[in-house]
Amino acid sequence: MSSQNSIKRNSFKREQIRRFFSIPTFSYDEDEEEGRSAQKTEYSPPPAEGYQYVQMSLGGENFTPEFEEKLQKRISSQVKIRKATEDEIPLLTKLYNRSFLTAQDPYSPMKEEDMRDIFHYNKTIILIAQIWGTDAGFIIIDFEISEDGKKIGYISGLGTLPEWQKRGVGTTLGIASWAYFKEAGVQELQCEVYKKNLGSYKLIKGMGFIEKGVKYYKF
Repeated sequence: MSSQNSIKRNSFKREQIRRFFSIPTFSYDEDEEEGRSAQKTEYSPPPAEGYQYVQMSLGGENFTPEFEEKLQKRISSQVKIRKATEDEIPLLTKLYNRSFLTAQDPYSPMKEEDMRDIFHYNKTIILIAQIWGTDAGFIIIDFEISEDGKKIGYISGLGTLPEWQKRGVGTTLGIASWAYFKEAGVQELQCEVYKKNLGSYKLIKGMGFIEKGVKYYKF
């Protein structure tokens, strides 16, 4: 398989994953790739109907010892992180549905088979946060090679149960993912944040990410 076809396959699957963490009725078809690319405009007026997501990026030039030290200082000592196992797919599904049901992001209920597909996709890694003995949140990260051969790390999903928000759970999850990105040798980190979710935007921006553009998803 050529490198270009591999990139296309990765992008297709990642869009399927993102469907659950971005748009409730979003569907992706490879035949629509060219048309969908036209929607990835830089701060252009939104379409008549659609959701606006801020594209966030953290370049490799920021991956310094000082950067790591700054991250470590923000970890909550009360939050414990573990890598999810396949047996925890039912738990992950419940965490997702409870986290996003009350979030500002567009929401679509997830089934266990959907979470299982995500869990088994490529090099996807899911981390679970526990605070005071209670499972309170999760983060989903994955990896891809860009068209120019750059290793990209993605934060594909991040959720915290409503009753455990503003306790450092999301921040600690985001920082914990850094160890996996570093081990994989990524050269850039990316994610997208629903524009109206100011809490998620502040969390990601607080980790050093900057805005790179806006993407619109239509029903």
